Amino acid sequence: MNDLTLFFACICIIQPGLSGVNLNETNIWGPGLKPDKIVMPARYFFIQLACTERDQCISNSAQENLEVKIDGLTEQGTPCRSWINILNRKDGFYIVRYKIYVMCIDVKISVYYKGEHVGSSPYISKDIVFNDECRCPRDSLENIIKTWECGSTPLLIRKKLNHFPKIDWTQLRPEVIKTFDKPLSVSLCHYIIKDNRVHRKCYGKYVGFNMFMDAIFLSLTRKTKLPDLEIFVNLGDWPLAVHNMPEKYPIMSWCSSNDSYDIVMPTYDLTESTLENMGRVTLDVFSVQGNTKYLFEKRIPKLFWRGRDSNKHRLNLIKLSRENPDLINASLTNFFFYRDKQEEYGPKADYVSFFEFFDIHNARSLTVRETAFLNG
Repeated sequence: MNDLTLFFACICIIQPGLSGVNLNETNIWGPGLKPDKIVMPARYFFIQLACTERDQCISNSAQENLEVKIDGLTEQGTPCRSWINILNRKDGFYIVRYKIYVMCIDVKISVYYKGEHVGSSPYISKDIVFNDECRCPRDSLENIIKTWECGSTPLLIRKKLNHFPKIDWTQLRPEVIKTFDKPLSVSLCHYIIKDNRVHRKCYGKYVGFNMFMDAIFLSLTRKTKLPDLEIFVNLGDWPLAVHNMPEKYPIMSWCSSNDSYDIVMPTYDLTESTLENMGRVTLDVFSVQGNTKYLFEKRIPKLFWRGRDSNKHRLNLIKLSRENPDLINASLTNFFFYRDKQEEYGPKADYVSFFEFFDIHNARSLTVRETAFLNG
């Protein structure tokens, strides 16, 4: 593995499969049931109640009858302190997430329905359970990847990585810095991981977004022993290593395109949502699943979008919306880049909170960062 492959192997996305109160047949699964093996800012697992009638599984009374308890001891012998949150997705599935604040032993997770154990409850951890803030790298990166069941690297990322089977940083490093050291137009950070310590130097006037990459690397080094590696990260909104350049440059980005070599990674607000889960986060992809008003089958099959005018493809979306109002509800919330077109593409729509986004007009929602078309 080269440095870039190792980096992407660290990014793990775990999602439940979707399928419908029998205590023994209730299905419980997820990484949060193995807290001694998997360390997360907020651990989580899923419950699928086995109900004779679907309405029983999605009612408020079903959630009220669910109870999760976490028992354990600290090194001092005091009870292990935790915070537990149960989210009802209103489709028969529940998300249980929890935080453990100190290192604990003999941790037992019990799941009850009306006071009775369900599934294979209780779930007992025999090894030490670390809190996320503990700098306790116990295992190699390869073992961590297997334990987390990260699976294969996504195809698009593999295609980008294939351009760089071997990287000679001695040659490329000064070229990357010389090419992209443009303080007013480029924001680039150079990261080196050495002996599991994170070192960084940034180039550009506006490099405040380095805090998101810092958080990713610091979180990883707390959990595992990263190999020595070197990476350049583009903090901007547009790809840097375009095809018409004389050299290929391996640069990690939150954006990419068919005519660039930039290697796309999960956008910063989604990684922050993971790293700050059950903490300070405005885009909480978990809790929004438990705070929607309407059942999915009662929603209108219409795309709903709100955003600013940051590229021309968003203006095209407004046109599509007006041509197909039965399929698309799209409006701009502000005009920064195309102020002269406000009369044509306005009026401005009100800002919609992420937590209300999935209930507006009962429409299926689409966020800008999920489509290459809108990112342009």
